[in-house]
Amino acid sequence: MIDLHMSRMAMRSLGRNQVAAFAQSAVAKVFPEIPADLSLTIRDDAFIRQYNLEFLGSDFATDVLSFPANEPDPETGHLFLGDIILSIDAIERQAARAGHPAFAEAQLLILHALLHINGFDHDNQANKDAMWAEQSRLLAHFAVNVKSLPETNDH
Repeated sequence: MIDLHMSRMAMRSLGRNQVAAFAQSAVAKVFPEIPADLSLTIRDDAFIRQYNLEFLGSDFATDVLSFPANEPDPETGHLFLGDIILSIDAIERQAARAGHPAFAEAQLLILHALLHINGFDHDNQANKDAMWAEQSRLLAHFAVNVKSLPETNDH
């Protein structure tokens, strides 16, 4: 199950049902062996900046944050993967800069965050190469056509 929270601006730009369906498919692809749940929030730069400061000590807005939980939900028995927070402002900026739709940028960031929750990181070149290869594989699987990847993310 995807617990989805979107601002009105995000719903206008992306579409709630489209985001929920993609997130559910992405969770099933990245975590194929287990029933898993995820919390996904799409709000503005101010919201994500506050979370970045409060939980990671970084006083700036970013495009995506992921908070892995990887704990069983006692009510459902499903694995609760954690929380993903996306900035609709960053999605729209990065999509415009790259020349692809905002929904494609959101798909990229959802997959990127799921890979972080699954243990991938880009803290050194070898890890980045592995993560980007898996991210590219997933983008191809879902036929997500992104024209370029943001390279300077600090998440």
